[in-house]
Amino acid sequence: MKRPISFSTKVFSPTQLQRPITLGGCIPDGESISDFCAGWLDNFYVSLYFIIMNKAFSDEKSSPISINLSKKEKARSKNTHERRSEKISGTEAPLKKRKKITASYLENSGAYYLQRFSSSVARFRQVMTRKIDLSCRDHPEQDKEQCLEMLNQLISKFIEMGYLNDESFSKGLYYSLSQRGYSRQKILFQMKSKGLSDDHIMAAIGDNDEEQELIQAVRYTKRKKIGAFAIREQDFQKSLASLARNGFGYDIATRALQMDEEDALDILHKLS
Repeated sequence: MKRPISFSTKVFSPTQLQRPITLGGCIPDGESISDFCAGWLDNFYVSLYFIIMNKAFSDEKSSPISINLSKKEKARSKNTHERRSEKISGTEAPLKKRKKITASYLENSGAYYLQRFSSSVARFRQVMTRKIDLSCRDHPEQDKEQCLEMLNQLISKFIEMGYLNDESFSKGLYYSLSQRGYSRQKILFQMKSKGLSDDHIMAAIGDNDEEQELIQAVRYTKRKKIGAFAIREQDFQKSLASLARNGFGYDIATRALQMDEEDALDILHKLS
């Protein structure tokens, strides 16, 4: 004979912390009431745990469980809520105006930029000119020509102090790109995109050397794990197309792909 037992409680889950449901069941034959109640108590303690967590999330200050959010997270959440309320109400707050251009402001922002990125003179001028344009857009009373004159003085100062040096920058950029296995053609394109002059580029790259181009192709095959460094069977035509897209000629690409691993490692070890 089964004895029906019905009761009502609240169960809390992580996705929906408070959801009233009615549990109904019965005690099967051969199971005592104490065993049945013990299982029910386990469910009760789980529900009690979610009650406490729900209280913690709903009222952080009065909850015994403190949820420590960083100041940035709180500010981000507050700003998101404010922007959402402004969009709903249709009254968006005006954007914060950029700072006015002064000599000290240009120097500080320029030094901060060079701390994070190495740059050529042309690239640095481009970045700072854009900053001046945006500031003059927010402050039309500023004289843009005067701001650009301050920028020229700052660039001369940084060149004199050694912060900006196209010669050393071009050599460092060439070394970085060559270590990645870039072809001569791709290196030329990358260095020109940085605003370097032809004299500085040719001084860093040097004359066109077929053996150097082969070394670059071997480096590329090692980085891409094709040719002698393939870890699985490769399609020769696909590997050849990959080298061609990187700027290598047909002869250099074919030699690099047909080279065995021992010869390829000898070439790379001679450079190290």
